[in-house]
Amino acid sequence: MSKPVKFVRNTPEEEEAIARGIAADPDTHELTDEEMARMVPFPEWIEKTYGRPMFVRPKAVNALSGDPSATSYTRARPGRNAR
Repeated sequence: MSKPVKFVRNTPEEEEAIARGIAADPDTHELTDEEMARMVPFPEWIEKTYGRPMFVRPKAVNALSGDPSATSYTRARPGRNAR
């Protein structure tokens, strides 16, 4: 069995040093409440951004999948099973 991981919290002095480092860095900033409200979990964002597009018209399921209008036309013809 592996040992449980023990997390050590930062001391207030370390937290202040981290905050000073963030404030001194011109390439970063602390997030505002509006920025935090706009955030979404990564799996939701990636699915929305790169996910498979929704079907406009789903395919009809039969031996051969195809356009629903073509399938209904074929099924409406008399003797379609005679072949």
